[in-house]
Amino acid sequence: MSRPRYRLFDDVTQSRLGLVADVRGFFEGDESVDCWSADRDGEMPSTDFEVLGLVPDPPLRAALETAGDAECELEEISLQVLSDDGEPIGLYPLLCAELARTGSSVDGSIDARVVAWIPGSAPRVEVERVWDAWRSGPPDRYGVWAELPAGPRAAWLRVVADYRPNDPLRRREHARGPSGRPEVVLDGGHITDFTGFLCAIGEAVNGPGGYFGSNPMALADCVSSGWGVACPFTLVWENADVARARLGDTMDMLLDIFREAGTDVVLR
Repeated sequence: MSRPRYRLFDDVTQSRLGLVADVRGFFEGDESVDCWSADRDGEMPSTDFEVLGLVPDPPLRAALETAGDAECELEEISLQVLSDDGEPIGLYPLLCAELARTGSSVDGSIDARVVAWIPGSAPRVEVERVWDAWRSGPPDRYGVWAELPAGPRAAWLRVVADYRPNDPLRRREHARGPSGRPEVVLDGGHITDFTGFLCAIGEAVNGPGGYFGSNPMALADCVSSGWGVACPFTLVWENADVARARLGDTMDMLLDIFREAGTDVVLR
């Protein structure tokens, strides 16, 4: 098979189910549904997609043989995104998953249909494109997100939030200001919406492609816990007039989040 881009993983037994060459129909969700576990009607959304070129590991192969022509019940699994070197860099939990074989190849791989519930919301096609760009590693320069329009920018933030190196122990060295606190310098020249702010602050604290919250609650958690920077710190917000002109009341909400956590904010 070609180099696998995904893999199926059993979240209960913590074992791999098989490598997947590609998927079709998974990255077609509605990014406007912004919640932890339910869609706008109060029900967890479902996903119905194809896995192509699946090479089953022995546990899945045995389950498929037992199921015969029926669907194979997999329960709690995840679809994991793989890097170019075959390591998982992101994942999507799937609940009450069922897999049905739809075709097979002479090399032993199969195509299959997967139906499952998905916590949150299924990602859109723009998210798949960002994952593809990150398979060889996260960006090595600042501001790549600023070159994207609104839709792909939101997809960028979603990958930033899910990418594996976003670890609280991954700290960068920040210079200390006159107060002796670490200083985070935020370039606000491209902050024209809330998503842009989150992309920019993530990079300011944790480098290109860095994470520092993907919604107001997560931002507040990062500020109070020091996700990548020792707390308390000083935020130097350069070109703040750009955000002030475009964000309106959201700007005040952001300033309140930092100040309530004891962070000094300097607007320039």
